[in-house]
Amino acid sequence: MGVSKVTVWDNDKVEAHNLPNQMFRKEDLGKMKVVAMNEIVKCFHDTSLTTKPMWYTSQKLEGTVVVAVDSMDTRIKIWNACKSNFNIPLFIEARMGAEYAEVYAVDPTDPDDIEMYEKNLYPSSEATPAPCTERAIIYTAFGIACIITGVIKQHINGGTFNKVTRMDFATMTTL
Repeated sequence: MGVSKVTVWDNDKVEAHNLPNQMFRKEDLGKMKVVAMNEIVKCFHDTSLTTKPMWYTSQKLEGTVVVAVDSMDTRIKIWNACKSNFNIPLFIEARMGAEYAEVYAVDPTDPDDIEMYEKNLYPSSEATPAPCTERAIIYTAFGIACIITGVIKQHINGGTFNKVTRMDFATMTTL
């Protein structure tokens, strides 16, 4: 797609429960997720990721920011670092629960986008907890990846894209 610089942040290690719902391999068990992800990317392409085996705290962000974290509080923290930042042309945030997905694609400098997105933020204390087996299903994760890459492609090419995509993968319907 022409994206040559990708930085990934994660301070988590690959565990056995990640194998059925994320694209890690058995040989990745125990590795930092960003290291394993970089190795997997290298299997398909000559691009190397810039890996940050740490949690995001308040580091400077720029370029298109894609957020795929487990905590609403962390989403809010990253959003606040991106909001009104002219070095970030596109902010994409994905949420999933079993076979349901939401993807937000917003311009963090556009007042209408800011208002729409912030109406959909809430603290982690208000999130409905899901059993581990319902948190992530591999085809939902891949579907979200397709939506995100489609948005990035449209953005790069100056096209239009949905600001919010809600998908029920159980029924294969958009909501």
